[in-house]
Amino acid sequence: MEKIDWTILIVIVLFNMLYCLAQYMAQRFDRLNGRIPERGSIIPSTKQSFLYWQDFYAQTFGDFLGLPGIIYGYYSVVINHPIHWLLFLFIAMMVAASFAASCLSSEHKPDWGFPGNGRISVGGVVHLFYFGTLGAMGVSCIVFIISGFLTGWTLGITLIGGGIWLIAGALDIKAGHFEKLKKI
Repeated sequence: MEKIDWTILIVIVLFNMLYCLAQYMAQRFDRLNGRIPERGSIIPSTKQSFLYWQDFYAQTFGDFLGLPGIIYGYYSVVINHPIHWLLFLFIAMMVAASFAASCLSSEHKPDWGFPGNGRISVGGVVHLFYFGTLGAMGVSCIVFIISGFLTGWTLGITLIGGGIWLIAGALDIKAGHFEKLKKI
């Protein structure tokens, strides 16, 4: 059974923390420059609150704690099979494009990344790159699991990371964070 490369895992955790911090700081930049409303303010013509990065479970503990496991699983395969980069780039662009299309629609409830109909914030651009990249890594890891490329401890770390992220997303759904815009 392969060993965990603790150095790589720690670097991944630190890099992911920095990218999460970059999203938070981009949100702060948007707020300080008046590009997004106050956290928790009521969205005009609704009874819904305007959510910030830190209000989403999937972006706080899901991204922060879960996604390093996905990144580690992806890295563990791709470092030895670089041909997967072509598939990764295609998937990343498709994931980012479909996410952007959904968030730019008139039914999307405004939030820190997409503060209004057809608008994206600086934080939204930063998050869009992260979402596309990690979405592609997640899809790739599913393929790697099915094809037998991920095994042993690496498979376990990947599954735990994916599980944490899925639980966080389910908590967001239960809390109504992803519900559509409801005009009154």
